[in-house]
Amino acid sequence: MKKSLFVSILALFLLRSTNIFAQDYDALFARYYSYGNEGDKSAQYNLGKMYELGRGVNQNFEKAREWYEKAAKQDHINAQYSLASLYESGLGTSQSYVNAKNWYSKAADTGLAKAQYKLGLVYQYAKGVERNYEKAKEWYQRAAKQGFAGAQYQLAFLYQYGLATKKDYTQAREWYEKAANQGVKGAQYQLGFFFQQGLGIEKDNAQALKWYKQAAEQGHVEAQYNLAFFYDKGLDTKQDYKLALEWYSKAASQGHELAQTNLGVLYHYGNGVDQDYVQAKNWYTNAANQGVEEAQNNLGYLYQYGQGTEVNYKLAREWYLKASDQGYVEAQYNLGVLYDKGLGVEQDYEKARVWYTKAADQGDKDAQYNLGYLYQYGQGVEQNYEKARYRYSQAAEQGDEDAKKSLELIKDKV
Repeated sequence: MKKSLFVSILALFLLRSTNIFAQDYDALFARYYSYGNEGDKSAQYNLGKMYELGRGVNQNFEKAREWYEKAAKQDHINAQYSLASLYESGLGTSQSYVNAKNWYSKAADTGLAKAQYKLGLVYQYAKGVERNYEKAKEWYQRAAKQGFAGAQYQLAFLYQYGLATKKDYTQAREWYEKAANQGVKGAQYQLGFFFQQGLGIEKDNAQALKWYKQAAEQGHVEAQYNLAFFYDKGLDTKQDYKLALEWYSKAASQGHELAQTNLGVLYHYGNGVDQDYVQAKNWYTNAANQGVEEAQNNLGYLYQYGQGTEVNYKLAREWYLKASDQGYVEAQYNLGVLYDKGLGVEQDYEKARVWYTKAADQGDKDAQYNLGYLYQYGQGVEQNYEKARYRYSQAAEQGDEDAKKSLELIKDKV
């Protein structure tokens, strides 16, 4: 009894100390090795931990597995958990999700929360077993009730998406909140999203902002983007382009394509920063290459007007076309302008009409006006005052003054 207690105290010292001297590791290893060979499971577990972490010995996952297995077979629950982790990751042994599941199960059955959480993941993601959301939920609940943050997060996820249970935003929010209060950034982000969207709770942008900020400060990229968007648009907070720039920059540097787009917009128009077309072009390019239609359109605009680059109608057309193919209305209008004016392409009123029509049908008043003009003067189409009146009326209803004047000019011809 005294020996086991002594070994446990040494284990606590080993795991918590970060400044232990090499000679202390040597002494600990010698003591653990002696007791471990005598069958002491705590010493065996500690030897496994020393080999796994490379403390006092060269890191050796195979030896770590050997010592963990000795202790695990004596029902040392932390050894069972550590052994399962090695099988799951394939360190010191061939990867085996089946063996990992078996050892996690032994530790979970004795109440180890982190093993219960891992077992939930095993069933949720079908690692060595058939996918079973009901069993995943069962194990998450056991760990969550012990306060294990990761399990609280996963349990909330199951409730949010109706996996193994009826979709329940209230339960999801409650479990996300428990995890969020323990600092889980993903849960903080989700809680912000729930408050923003009013899922399981009344909409509250102030609360959303609070939780997004906590997650963003931990590096959660979606939270960084959403936080920036709040500052950019002034959603229940003072509009602050500088803070928007700061958080868009953080998310953009992690590859977030919408953050890259909006960062480009800030540089393009000089919001919160000195106007810089070159920086705008760089960020638009990053996002455009990831398929963001707004960035593709904006990049085309820079090439069309020579902002941050030489005028290049060919590249403008290419980027407008990519955005137009995704249904982006401004790009469809801009393509119409290129064909209408013969910019970088042979002037073609018929193609201009095609692109103006796509944009006009999506409600773009400039496209509606230009389309009316083509019909009024028979450019690329047969002259048709009735169709001209129709398109001018659409634009006029949106406040286009030129369209109102054109309606007056043709009122006697309809």
